[in-house]
Amino acid sequence: MTVEAVEKKEKSRSLALSENIRRFLSLNHLSQKKAAELAGLLPTTLNSWIKMKAYPREKNLQKLADVFHVNIVDLTGDVEAADERRKYLTIGASDMLAAYNGDREFRQWCDLGLKLRRRKRMHAYIQNLEKMLEEEDATG
Repeated sequence: MTVEAVEKKEKSRSLALSENIRRFLSLNHLSQKKAAELAGLLPTTLNSWIKMKAYPREKNLQKLADVFHVNIVDLTGDVEAADERRKYLTIGASDMLAAYNGDREFRQWCDLGLKLRRRKRMHAYIQNLEKMLEEEDATG
């Protein structure tokens, strides 16, 4: 990759972050100062990210994402940052994630399993709700 290509990618990455920070500040009705305070950052640090003068480290991105109740990817718009989560997974979980991403049939089985699990939980929830309503009707 050429120097120009790297610089262009860095500028694009900084621009995406800047725009997303501005958007989340607006959506959450927060000032830069308040958001920085909630994230445990200096207001000048947050301002330097918005003005694209600096780019945050992963841990600081996570602090800001926590303030906005979003994922880092939502802030960066960068798929590569999403892949950073893999380093926090155990080896077994990482292998599962690789299999999930690489094997369509495996992904379909996993998705089906999750769907059935959600359906089972929903069924149990509905049964409990019906029981509570019956008890309320009996006492009321």
